[in-house]
Amino acid sequence: GEIRLWFGGRNVGKTEAVRASLAAEYPSALKVPIVKVDTADREVLASVVGRSKVVLNLVGRYTALVEAVVKACAESGVDYCDASGEGLWQHEMIGRYHDTAMETGARLVFGLGIASAASDLSAFVMAQYMHEKHDVKLSQVHMVWTKFESAGASGGTV
Repeated sequence: GEIRLWFGGRNVGKTEAVRASLAAEYPSALKVPIVKVDTADREVLASVVGRSKVVLNLVGRYTALVEAVVKACAESGVDYCDASGEGLWQHEMIGRYHDTAMETGARLVFGLGIASAASDLSAFVMAQYMHEKHDVKLSQVHMVWTKFESAGASGGTV
């Protein structure tokens, strides 16, 4: 079947710049339309999500701006995936929208592995430390987040 796609963003100028940078390697990217999507405008958001089969979200401030997108997808039966590295936020979204997604058939996929480098690196450093300092070879490392306080990290993944 036909594949239709568009770039959506809060800021059309920034979205045009992303599209232009992609067009340097993939000239056909210039043919992809841009849709302004303000997550605070529920009517526009519902319209864009309602015309979609999949929403691929690669831009954050997930905790601040994206819940409305997840909710709209879950309610509309539209698949959603993102590149968030915000584990606590992901957990909250699953708790809030899992049942709705199950009812509508939406699949909500968080993290896509892109933002896992910090966790992977932490596990590697821990395993290396335990081996060097205590002569213990770890076969698994379980990480648990119980509290997260930002000291001014980037607005993309907080």
